[in-house]
Amino acid sequence: MSGYRRQYLSDGRDFFAYYRAAERFAQGLSPYFYTKDFAFKYAPVSVLIYLPFTLLRYETARWVYLLLHCFVVVASPWLALKIIQHSSSIKWSWKELAISQLVSLMATLRFIDGEFQVSQSGISLLFLILLGLRAIQGLSGRLRFIGVFLVGLGGITKIHSISLFSLFTKNIKSVWLSALVMVPLILLPKPTLWFDWWVQTQQTYRDLPMHPPEYQFQGIYPLSMWAFGFDQFSIQPLLLWLGLFVVVWWLLPKFDLFDWVSRSESLMMSLIALMATTLIGSPLPWHYTFSVFWVFLFVSYLLANPNEKKVLIAVSLVLGLTPQGILGIDLSRWIESYQSITWLSFVLIALWVKQARRLA
Repeated sequence: MSGYRRQYLSDGRDFFAYYRAAERFAQGLSPYFYTKDFAFKYAPVSVLIYLPFTLLRYETARWVYLLLHCFVVVASPWLALKIIQHSSSIKWSWKELAISQLVSLMATLRFIDGEFQVSQSGISLLFLILLGLRAIQGLSGRLRFIGVFLVGLGGITKIHSISLFSLFTKNIKSVWLSALVMVPLILLPKPTLWFDWWVQTQQTYRDLPMHPPEYQFQGIYPLSMWAFGFDQFSIQPLLLWLGLFVVVWWLLPKFDLFDWVSRSESLMMSLIALMATTLIGSPLPWHYTFSVFWVFLFVSYLLANPNEKKVLIAVSLVLGLTPQGILGIDLSRWIESYQSITWLSFVLIALWVKQARRLA
């Protein structure tokens, strides 16, 4: 239903930006052009992901992208399940899996729908990261670097997500391997495009003021404006987020790059906690950005103890059962104008850190 609405009603405008950027690059031009409409805001290497779509006419490419989008949304939780089962002795029944899916779906359905309406790429990039992690588990020797490269590609596309590599600091070899993988991701397809990316990002960002109480934006930036009166273009929201990131990173267990083979449960929860922290630190924290919680909540509920499950169900109810129009008022918009999703994200991050430490 979301896909149908996108194709015939809302047009999925973000895919148009991806397609046009790849088309310009194929013509030897910069994928970035300095306008806020249909702007391509991702790392230069990510244009290579969308380049194959330019072999098709735009209308055909839209349908292909829709089908791929549907596939990765459905497949991502199950790919995450395969990753944690690699080193887990727990066997979940279909009933347990269905309940976990229901809890995550109730909380995130409207975020997933929002992602579909604008053809966003959040879950698709998370799927790319998960695919890389699964490759690390399934391959051996130097072939594992294919998986590491996929993880880096998914992370660097939305540049703040690359901080996921900060988990792999247990030994110096792991740090150097991560750095080596980043070299081609930074250089491809042309390092000078980073300047164009910076100009595009700055221009786009300044065209989207987050006047509180604007419920469409949820994260550290709008919260710091609402709670502390910070200017969205100042360095203060960034410093506030950096403090949170350092605390979360310090509390999480540290790993070797290839601990996915033997410590997948704790590592997955650490990754989820860190990625959720980077997500709320985005300077463009659109409402639909939280669609990736679809996977995060599914995994978290499976690995939760009884008390943790109660918290997850409560959060899911708050996120999922505040529809527009209830009691004659737009209740969801009212509570979200007070940054309710951001506050609930703090609760979830704390819970996910706790789970990561317990499972370690």
